[in-house]
Amino acid sequence: MIGATRWPAMIVMPVDQTIDLSPRAASLLRVARQHRVVIVLTTRGDLPAARPMTPLADFIIRRCGAVIDDVAEGTVAWQAGFDLATALRLRELVRAEDSLPVAAALTVTEVPADPRWSALGRLSSSDGSPCLVALRVADPSLAAGDLVARLAGVLPPSVAVHPAGRRRLDLQPVGVDKGAAVAGLASALGIASRDVIAFGRDASDWTMLHWAGRSYALADADDPTRSLVDGTATSPGGDGIADLIGGLVGSSGSTR
Repeated sequence: MIGATRWPAMIVMPVDQTIDLSPRAASLLRVARQHRVVIVLTTRGDLPAARPMTPLADFIIRRCGAVIDDVAEGTVAWQAGFDLATALRLRELVRAEDSLPVAAALTVTEVPADPRWSALGRLSSSDGSPCLVALRVADPSLAAGDLVARLAGVLPPSVAVHPAGRRRLDLQPVGVDKGAAVAGLASALGIASRDVIAFGRDASDWTMLHWAGRSYALADADDPTRSLVDGTATSPGGDGIADLIGGLVGSSGSTR
């Protein structure tokens, strides 16, 4: 386990519009980077939610683990997805289901993964670019999360469905998630799970929280997530993260 006065090798934290980069959190992350701590941001969606914190991050894991961005290099370090034929077939399966109020959209990422990270492995299409399938919810009164169970009866069991915002769903291969992405990245950097602190708030974070040496829930985390972790932040947003990390490394703040 991580010592009370030693910085972890990696800090993993979720970002979205509700996670504010408070001055105290920003200051603590800068100190962490001075101690050569790898800072990893995770998001269910794409980059906009992470942009305010990007200058303080080394990597961003987005699309629920399907893409890892190398912030310093400005490149996609790693990406997982479906081959083109499978992606097209999934899109047609959804479009053929009249009871699903979604508008299916196919996204093919043209930027290739950085060859330096090839040891992480990729699921790629024949032209080397993995395909990411996103579904937009056409009915504004219906939350994307409400469709997950309904899609389970339409899609093959090898496909996982991840809510990525109120009106978007991402389809990904089973086994592609935040936990696998964090574990793969840490392994490539020579970092053991015991030297990783991870923060989360909901089911999309569970695999990551299980894997990390120490895990903590944000103040607004749901009860199932709180039951999985070593502690829970008492202050909202970035201040809660700052409190917990500060307590662990002997700075100001406390854990419970």
